[in-house]
Amino acid sequence: MKKILHLLLTVSILSTGYCQTEKTVTLDVSKDAQLISLYPDREGDFAVDYASFELLEWTKDGTTFTTTGVMDFDFSVIHEDAEIIRADLKLYYNPQSGNVPYMGGHSSLSGSNAGWIWRTTSAWEESSVTYNNDPSYSTVTAVEIPQSTSADQDYVINVTPLVQDIFENPDNSFGFTMKIQVQQHYRAFLFASSDHPNLDLRPKLIVTYVDVTASPDHIAKGRLSLYPNPVSGGILQFSESVESSQYSILNAQGSVIKTGDIEGNQLNIEELQAGIYHLVLGSTRSHFVVEE
Repeated sequence: MKKILHLLLTVSILSTGYCQTEKTVTLDVSKDAQLISLYPDREGDFAVDYASFELLEWTKDGTTFTTTGVMDFDFSVIHEDAEIIRADLKLYYNPQSGNVPYMGGHSSLSGSNAGWIWRTTSAWEESSVTYNNDPSYSTVTAVEIPQSTSADQDYVINVTPLVQDIFENPDNSFGFTMKIQVQQHYRAFLFASSDHPNLDLRPKLIVTYVDVTASPDHIAKGRLSLYPNPVSGGILQFSESVESSQYSILNAQGSVIKTGDIEGNQLNIEELQAGIYHLVLGSTRSHFVVEE
């Protein structure tokens, strides 16, 4: 399922003392849990200190069951007004999983084991979450876990739109919910959890963001909707009318490289090379990223 993602970017009023810095941080998992339909009310054994983080559609003793997962990170090291440029989730195969002898690793035995990652929208605790009281999640923005191409595949998944959603909706965001797309048995992902004894196999989230700091008079904020972001097709569009507005585009060093008037509520930026840019419309400024 392919979706067009409309991404809201924070726009700040320009004033004296405006300062922006691009940063990259690596976040460790703050909590994660497996939710297993075979044990719908069971907690602890599968939720805490369990080295595997597995997404399953399988059978046991003739009974079909589903295993989903929830995972959260501590985003407090990133300022709440930061603009998320890129976020990559790293998930590693767990060769020590007790299911390896039965499943042989990641499995697409009955068909594609591709999965979904969604934004979790209700609170949960690692020590008490179960399959029956699993937290709610939003399917508005979905990121795919591609079908595995090998039994021991590690993954780097671009979850930028999900992390942007988390920062746009901080009061009802509680990490990620993951599950296999098709509920048909003999499909599996065998990942390592945050409790795996090998620290190198624990999940990680790599986030690149623009940190906005301001002087005391730099307080007012507005919003402008631009899409897509990052831009890969050469056209930047606006979801609200900015027809005939004068614009300036600055590079990451702050030099003006392009000016003109908005036509057709979109902007042709085909000539821009890959990188981070600032778009100035009147007294507002926002960021966009051009991909190769």
